[in-house]
Amino acid sequence: MAVEAPSATKASFGGVEFLVTSFQTRRGRRVAEYATPGATGSSVEDLGRNAVRDTVSAPLDPETFAKLTEAADKGKISTFGHPLLGSYEALIGDISGDSEGNTVNTIQVSIEFIEASAQPILLGVTISRDSAKQSADASFGTFGDLFDGIDLTLTVFDDLEGFVDSFKDAYNATSDFFESTTQAFQDLSRAAQDVVSFGQSVIDEVRNVADTIGDIANEMIDTTLAVVDGVRTVVDTVAAEVEQVYTFTTMVASDLPSILQRRFIDPLRLEEILDANGLIDPFFIPAGVALDLPL
Repeated sequence: MAVEAPSATKASFGGVEFLVTSFQTRRGRRVAEYATPGATGSSVEDLGRNAVRDTVSAPLDPETFAKLTEAADKGKISTFGHPLLGSYEALIGDISGDSEGNTVNTIQVSIEFIEASAQPILLGVTISRDSAKQSADASFGTFGDLFDGIDLTLTVFDDLEGFVDSFKDAYNATSDFFESTTQAFQDLSRAAQDVVSFGQSVIDEVRNVADTIGDIANEMIDTTLAVVDGVRTVVDTVAAEVEQVYTFTTMVASDLPSILQRRFIDPLRLEEILDANGLIDPFFIPAGVALDLPL
C-alpha cells in the first residue's frame, strides 16, 4: 500500500538520518495452502508472521547516499526508525532511483527496508525440494534486483558527479571572468585618476603663470602710472617756467589790484606779479611803468 506522507518526515537507519516524502509498507502472515484432489476448498497452515517490508522515497545528499549504499552492499543489519512505520532491526534490500527529481545537491531514491531477525537460523529443518527451489529462485531474483538497483543508482551518481564537475568548471570560468573584469575596472579607475591629477597639475601651472603675468602687468601699470605722473610734473614745471607774459604800460597812475581786475588776472597772483616786476607798493603804480603780466 502506497502512502503519501502529509509532509516530509524524518527517518533513520543505523544512525544515518534522512527525510521521507512517501512510503509503501507490506505486512502480514505466511500461509501454506494445501489442496486435496476431489475435495472442495483447501486447508491452510499459518507459518508465522511475514518479515516487514517498507519502501520509502527520499531525497538524499551525496554523503547520506554513500552511507546507505555502503550499508546495502555489506548487508549490514541496523535499526530502522520512522514515526509511522515504527522501529525494527532491518537491512536494506534495494536502493533504486532515476534522474527525475534530482538537483545539484540531492538524488531522489527509493529504499526497501526488510525486517531482519537477530536469531540464528536453525539447521536440520526439513523442507521440500520444490520449496527449496522456489526459495532459491526468489532469493536470486531479489539479489538480482538489488544489484540492478545498485548499478542504476551508481550510474545516476556518476552522472550527478559529472554534472557537479561541469558546474564547478562553469563557476571557475565565471569567477575568472569577474576577476579579470574587476582588474580592468581597477586599471581604468587608476588611469582616470592619473588623468585627473595631470589635468589638475596643468590647471595649477596655468594659474601660477597667470598670477605671475598679472603681477608683471600690475608692476608695469604701476611703473607706467609713475612715469606718467613724472611726465605730468615735468610738463607742469616746464609750463610754469615758460608761461607766456605780455607787457602792459600804464598811461596814468594806478594800483596793481585794479590793473589785475581789468585784465582778468587772478588777484591771488598779486604778490607773484609784484615780485616779478620789482615793485614794492601794489597800491601806487606811476604812469609810464611797463608791467609784465601773464596771458
